[in-house]
Amino acid sequence: MVESETQKITIIDSIMGTGKSTFMIEKIINGNPKQHFLCVLPSLNECTRYSQSIEATTYEPETRPSKSIDLQRLIAKNRNIVTTHALIQNIDKTTIDLLKESDYTLIIDECLDVVHEYKNKFSKSDVKSILHDGYAYPNEQGFLLWNTEREQEIFGNNYSGRWDDIKRLCDLQALMCLRKKDGSLSNDVLIWNFPVTFFSLFSKCYICTYLWNGSIQKAYFDMHKVAYQHMTLSDGKLITYNPEKELELRHHYFGLINLHEDSPNQKLNEIGIADDTNRHPLSSSWYKGKSSTETGHLYLSRIKKNTENYFKNIAKTKSIENMYTVYEPYRKYVKGEKYTKGFVPCNAKGTNDYCHKVSLAYLINFFPPTNIVHFFNSQGVKISQDLFALSELLQWIWRSRIRERKSINLYLPSQRMRNLLEQWSSGTI
Repeated sequence: MVESETQKITIIDSIMGTGKSTFMIEKIINGNPKQHFLCVLPSLNECTRYSQSIEATTYEPETRPSKSIDLQRLIAKNRNIVTTHALIQNIDKTTIDLLKESDYTLIIDECLDVVHEYKNKFSKSDVKSILHDGYAYPNEQGFLLWNTEREQEIFGNNYSGRWDDIKRLCDLQALMCLRKKDGSLSNDVLIWNFPVTFFSLFSKCYICTYLWNGSIQKAYFDMHKVAYQHMTLSDGKLITYNPEKELELRHHYFGLINLHEDSPNQKLNEIGIADDTNRHPLSSSWYKGKSSTETGHLYLSRIKKNTENYFKNIAKTKSIENMYTVYEPYRKYVKGEKYTKGFVPCNAKGTNDYCHKVSLAYLINFFPPTNIVHFFNSQGVKISQDLFALSELLQWIWRSRIRERKSINLYLPSQRMRNLLEQWSSGTI
């Protein structure tokens, strides 16, 4: 995208609960009744909420014959559409071609998952086979291209088989080879890359989020040189983003968080303090290591006991008011009395289903996936790992009743995550 297109994409970067959705519905959608809209939302519940608030008739893609095909039908008829991240992230070439001939404004609530390691039931050996046998090959930028000559040679230009998904994604320029630290391309790791042409298909695009500078989508835009304007909301109006404008609001919300601090008799946070043997305690790699040894299980048992102690003896809230998170594979090790049914995934966004939760336990130390960090580094783009972690933490906390400006209790044993939350409050990050 060229610089003159900066105005086409607007990032609305504002704290959860400050009226981003209300602004989009009332000012942008209802305020422009002649414009067609494609609204992409995190969940079906949010689709319903948007549909009920939009004055014009809206449509959600139906399951018959499939949501993807019904989405194409709706685009062809220029309908106002509300749909989920999950459906858009599986976009195909037919849908892209239809959007090219349409005139939609795009609204995205919360950043899309635009880059991740591509696995989809493929092993590293499968990736090696695809490359070794010449079904696909990387170009100079690292994009994987389907080898049509090889296809024609073997299958007569009518290939159908186990590599169908790879062929489809190659046609979309949606797969890239991971570039290793020495500059060579990996032959066993593929990175799925959302087709960047998608964002050029709209007359206007709005992305509503918070802490944009720490997001994967920001790094993805930087990598693809996608131009945008970075804005925020102030008194219901769009202004140029300036984090100092929200400092008072940060102080207010931090004042609603009763953050657990250790005392001489209670050392619940001790397990999250980094030392020479545990550089990143409570990270996913830390949990993986601890779960694989008998000695490591003692650490996991300690987290469980700490969390039970917190909910039962410190927060003293009802089990229905408690919520916790940990990386899904290790949930079985730390679930316990008074909170087992209160599990909320650490990547939960855009849902109000937990707005009754009063006491929280965030039992992880969040980092972006290592391969994704390496991928962007190899493209000359840096991810702010601290801002990324802080964004995920705040999104999760805001599933609770703090979104209604009510006080909460928080057990946050990771020293790093506590420091990030405090730095956010003071405006130093």
